[in-house]
Amino acid sequence: MKTPQNPTARYLEIHTALLKDKRWWWDSTPFPFATIAALRASESADQLAEKIHQVAKELKDLAGWFGELTGAIRFVISAMIVQTQDTAESFSAELVRVRKRFRDLKIRNGADYEIIAATILRYGVNPNGKLSETSDSLIERFKLVHTEMSKHQWWLTSVDDYPACAILACQQDSPIQMCSEIEAIYQQLVAAGFWKGNPLQTAANVLFLKKEHPATIASTFHELSETFKARKIRVWQSEYDKLAILTLIDQPTDTIVNQVQNIIAELRMSKIKPRTSKQDAFNLACSLCFYEMVESHPANAIATATTMIDLSAAIAAQMAAIAAIAATTAATNVATNASS
Repeated sequence: MKTPQNPTARYLEIHTALLKDKRWWWDSTPFPFATIAALRASESADQLAEKIHQVAKELKDLAGWFGELTGAIRFVISAMIVQTQDTAESFSAELVRVRKRFRDLKIRNGADYEIIAATILRYGVNPNGKLSETSDSLIERFKLVHTEMSKHQWWLTSVDDYPACAILACQQDSPIQMCSEIEAIYQQLVAAGFWKGNPLQTAANVLFLKKEHPATIASTFHELSETFKARKIRVWQSEYDKLAILTLIDQPTDTIVNQVQNIIAELRMSKIKPRTSKQDAFNLACSLCFYEMVESHPANAIATATTMIDLSAAIAAQMAAIAAIAATTAATNVATNASS
């Protein structure tokens, strides 16, 4: 798998192909995120769209009438299955097994958040290698990360943090160290004037991957926010995670913001129906900018994990997290090994 030279053009091509076979009564929400999840697949756009729709149907059939994979989220998962050359049957069996282990370990049922977390645990460790069962040690580590996170922010930490905990569980640092540093980043962001709450906690979880001093991270995050504000682009609380993704990019602030604006313009000018809203265009542009700039600068070893979780929209939107995990981990590992 290789990131295309022009991720935005590739995005528009795949998204258009996916919409050709969309039924009129289907929700359109998951298709942009399914497109991002399949961005690095090598097949043509039409071949990809056909495979994604077929796997989505298989997931629905395997889930049964009342299964949780009968909803829109299955399209994003099916895109991940196609990109990683997994199968609907293998994924579904592993999902059942992992969720049973969650119950064995007294992990609270997180419904869709739990499905997302289990998917990240499956694809986040070896997204480009041979797929295998999620180890018990990784599942236990996931639980420990959530427990440690709760110690710092017990009133904020809940099942909606499962995807972030899964991403962090795939890192090499100790859960105690990670959660302590995340809390330090959170407090620095609060001191910089950002609103407390779940979106800021999610941003802090992403920003941990920057592996810099909390004050430095918060300063970069604030600088990006102010630059967007000066360009008349409002970054809402619900978009803190997207701002965090951009903070991971090791490039000048103006360069990043210019590219985001260029991508927004390209998305808004496309002929895709329904037309991409300004807010959706901003969210997608951040993800696509991340793809472009991280792949252009492979020495940036922070590309391990994310376009992270969009907690503000439909559950399907959160699956955009998995796209970056599968798309960038392999390149990052190469860069990390080369620098060590």
